[in-house]
Amino acid sequence: FLMVFVIQNSQNRTTKALHLKLDELIRAVDAARNDYLTVEQETEEEMQRAARFGATRSRRRSSTMESGRKRSSASRRQPRSTPAKRG
Repeated sequence: FLMVFVIQNSQNRTTKALHLKLDELIRAVDAARNDYLTVEQETEEEMQRAARFGATRSRRRSSTMESGRKRSSASRRQPRSTPAKRG
């Protein structure tokens, strides 16, 4: 019975530490939305809405990054030199 409390206390400490680290990362990244800092206090419905919004935003960002990579790699390509014709 005592072990249950010890394990639970350890998990609570780990969770709090993880939240503190994530909060600091969110604050440090300019593009991050600090709306999520207190998401654990929201209702289940609000958390699901935030998760859907985050997934949509992530898909948009990754597709934008993909198209940017394609453009930048195309601009780095060197034109192929064609061998001179012998005549």
